[in-house]
Amino acid sequence: MGAREQFEANGTYSDGVIRDLTTQVTWSSSDANALVVSNIAFQEGLARALSVTFSTVSRWENGHVLPSKLAWRALQQLANARGCPLDVEAPHDSR
Repeated sequence: MGAREQFEANGTYSDGVIRDLTTQVTWSSSDANALVVSNIAFQEGLARALSVTFSTVSRWENGHVLPSKLAWRALQQLANARGCPLDVEAPHDSR
């Protein structure tokens, strides 16, 4: 196995403010043999922010289940509070 590396994402805004965006980005690679990417820290942070379990967030991300109505509203509120409103409709059975 290769070395582990922790990445972070920082955003510089037009007013010069630099913010840590690490938990708001999704890391990926087009070459699975060259890099294995894990978004576990993001999933754990999202689970804490929404008061759900890590496995719940993981099942959403992997398409095994859809968020409940309550969870969908919480996702919308969190996204709005962070200044990145969701641009997708609620899943059909979350309305």
